[in-house]
Amino acid sequence: MNQPGNRAHHPANTLPGDTSPLRLRTEHLPAATVLTATGDIDLLSTDMLSTALAEAIRQEPPLLIVDLTSTSFLSGAGILVLLAAQALTGDATRLLVVASSRATWRPLHLTGADQLLSVHGTLHDVLPEPHRQRKGSDSPGDATRSAVSTRGERGAPRGA
Repeated sequence: MNQPGNRAHHPANTLPGDTSPLRLRTEHLPAATVLTATGDIDLLSTDMLSTALAEAIRQEPPLLIVDLTSTSFLSGAGILVLLAAQALTGDATRLLVVASSRATWRPLHLTGADQLLSVHGTLHDVLPEPHRQRKGSDSPGDATRSAVSTRGERGAPRGA
């Protein structure tokens, strides 16, 4: 469905009766695609994440943002899916990961994946400029604009 501002929303990638701990939402903006993951990214849900990322990459958006702000658990298998997605992007698409919570940023940091992926602290930091300026809208940046990291850990994601 097209929303005002040329944004297309796709609901969570779930089937009726699905009890998966992961919900995915893809939003197509003019200059970026935002894939938002809510819930747990574990061995049982990585296939769903992998499929959604592959579909987004096939469309060759200039920017693919994986928003893990609402993700409550990120397993090693999930990190491997993110690394594989980055390998698939090639020159056509730049992959950015938003991970600001201990549940997402810490596993990326401890595994060294934050050195291989472009990891940022807020969605607002990575959205193309026209989407950052919108006030009072339902743009993805609004939900995380005020999120401030207070972890104080060395090597925190950019923008945290």
